[in-house]
Amino acid sequence: KANDSTSASPPPKEVSYKLARNLAAGTMCGCFVVMTFNPLDCLRIRWQVEKTHRGVSLWEFSQKIIKKEGLWGGLWRPGLYANGAAASISVGTRMGIYPFLRDGIIKKLEHQTKHPGVMFIAGLLPGMFGYWVSTPLWQIKTRLQAETGLLVNGTYTTGACKGQKPTMIGLFDGLSRVYQQEGFLALYRGALPLMLRGGMMSSGQFLGYDFTKTNAKSYGLLRDGPLLHVLASCTAAFLSTTFAAPFDIILTRMQAAPALGIKYSGPIHCVQSMIKEEGVAVFYRGWTVFFTRVAPVFTVLMPLYEQVRCLFGLGYLD
Repeated sequence: KANDSTSASPPPKEVSYKLARNLAAGTMCGCFVVMTFNPLDCLRIRWQVEKTHRGVSLWEFSQKIIKKEGLWGGLWRPGLYANGAAASISVGTRMGIYPFLRDGIIKKLEHQTKHPGVMFIAGLLPGMFGYWVSTPLWQIKTRLQAETGLLVNGTYTTGACKGQKPTMIGLFDGLSRVYQQEGFLALYRGALPLMLRGGMMSSGQFLGYDFTKTNAKSYGLLRDGPLLHVLASCTAAFLSTTFAAPFDIILTRMQAAPALGIKYSGPIHCVQSMIKEEGVAVFYRGWTVFFTRVAPVFTVLMPLYEQVRCLFGLGYLD
């Protein structure tokens, strides 16, 4: 059934207070979990942009990086703070707004139950908005991870940019350099595919999570609690990865292009080049590593978010 807020409207001040607490819960959990799992995100980016690993398994690829560059230097440190800052905005926005937008749509449509289509839209819109706002941060994060490698005498000796010097050092240096060298609009390079990726990722997340929870409780399969939260998170990870994978690799290629010495005139040119050079299957290249990154993040993020909601007096997501 729909949340009680859809049948009796609470005072605006109370709604604002609940929204603020939910935004805080989403922001805190998003930042913490994304920074914790940054090595998986960095591995995903490096797997997508480096073209020398064909015939090598993902496990062998990761072990090669750790052996030569170390876990911290090769996978954890690159883009860490940019990732945390970007997640604070994008994850906090979608998780904070989702239940209120969902219930608002249900009330407007005068539905008595939570329809999957409503869950999809309520996840899509805040996801697109949050990722659009944080585009510059995601771009710097991606570029830092895409070009990273072992530095020797100021030159990369491993990675996709082997033989080149770093184009930026850290989040603020990256933002400053892009703005000064490429202009303000360059900070929003890849904004469209990022918005689509973020929107589809968010819609998949909440459709999978909310739908699984709702039906499991409705049919008496599981009570609302940590076990259900983990199982629903797995469904959320699968749908989120599947919906967002094509946009994810397009985004990675566009934002990493300057560091790799590639020039795309826009998203369409990028897509055409990818199809011409690597075939249509390229859009799901890296699905496994994407899922490998998303699944553990979601199975920690969503149960943690539910507990923080309770700590903030909001109760479990209903």
